[in-house]
Amino acid sequence: MDTVVAELVAVLLDTDDIEVALRYIADAVSRTLIQRPLVLLTVHHDGQVLTALSAGTELIDGIQHTAAHGPHLACLRTGQPILTTRASDAQRELPAGVHSLCAYPLRAYGKVTGVLALYSRTPDRLSTRTLLAVQAAADSTGLLLNAATHLTRRIAVTAQLRQALRRQVVIDQAIGVIMALLGCDADTALDNLRLAAQPNRCELADVAAGVVASTGLMWPGPGTSGQ
Repeated sequence: MDTVVAELVAVLLDTDDIEVALRYIADAVSRTLIQRPLVLLTVHHDGQVLTALSAGTELIDGIQHTAAHGPHLACLRTGQPILTTRASDAQRELPAGVHSLCAYPLRAYGKVTGVLALYSRTPDRLSTRTLLAVQAAADSTGLLLNAATHLTRRIAVTAQLRQALRRQVVIDQAIGVIMALLGCDADTALDNLRLAAQPNRCELADVAAGVVASTGLMWPGPGTSGQ
């Protein structure tokens, strides 16, 4: 299972698409285990519940219904592991062709953030070694997904701040141009810039960029450092 964790770290560093990462994790866990179980991964992310299924799960009749309403969701609600077999009271909740289910909560700093569920297609009971490996994978996945989510948010905020800074720089440059042309103060120059943007509902920064471009000056557009 250490290999799965290493692969998980690599894929989280390589993509900022959480759904792509979830599908990869589901596939990685499935192919690591001898029974090749169907893996279902459900997480809370930005106010949504996202679900990923390992390859081959689409061949199981009713698996989509199970993903949305299956017994693994009790694990998500309670934070308690679940082990269900055909012989248990919950057998009617298992899709056809599935003999057992084990589900472990994903946690990050004590908070349940998702669930890692295995649907076994073989009648053999999952071994204690397998269950321990799944629990370890769930523990690592919860922490790594939480870290990746926070990193993605920070990257997005940083990008927004940089974009806002670039826009402010070109607006300031345009104000300087208008002040020089009209011999007015900064407030009046900004008012003129806003008036120019209103008729076509243009972004103020776009109008400012046009003003600056008309003078032949360089301004820090998208992807530039502004230096």
